[in-house]
Amino acid sequence: MTEERSRGLRADRVLPCGRKTGVVAAALLACGIGFAPGTWADGAAVPGSRGGWAPGSLEELVQRFPPVEANETALEAERLSAAIGIDLSPPDLKGRARPSAEDAGRFQAVAERLAKWLLLELERPDGATTPPPAEVSEFLSRHAEHIGALREMLVRGKAPRWERHIEKLS
Repeated sequence: MTEERSRGLRADRVLPCGRKTGVVAAALLACGIGFAPGTWADGAAVPGSRGGWAPGSLEELVQRFPPVEANETALEAERLSAAIGIDLSPPDLKGRARPSAEDAGRFQAVAERLAKWLLLELERPDGATTPPPAEVSEFLSRHAEHIGALREMLVRGKAPRWERHIEKLS
């Protein structure tokens, strides 16, 4: 896989919140949570997409995309992800669930190997699976409860919706 291709799955290009890792995006996509090309999570056309809509003034953008608050699913995803060592919370918001330095460090220690293994599994044309590397398997086993709860919530619950405050761009 080329570096260019792997960069295309970065979660900060998929999710409407701050810095992410490719693992989060790949995991969300593996759970069936994705975004149709040319749309926001709420189904509105993305500016500049083939939807025929072009951005105008800030006021027009705010009318088209009114302020939205995070829903409970997004907040729970932040809490469960923090326990795994992944920070899904928008970086500019205080008081949101964040991983401890220790949990974040554990995740960072396996993130590259986890992403590589997960992307290879997602690309397999035959649908077969291979076991993860030992350190990835240990990490996944250690966090199986939180990963399972996160997956179950994303598959069965409402779609997560993070804040959108275009009016604050000025």
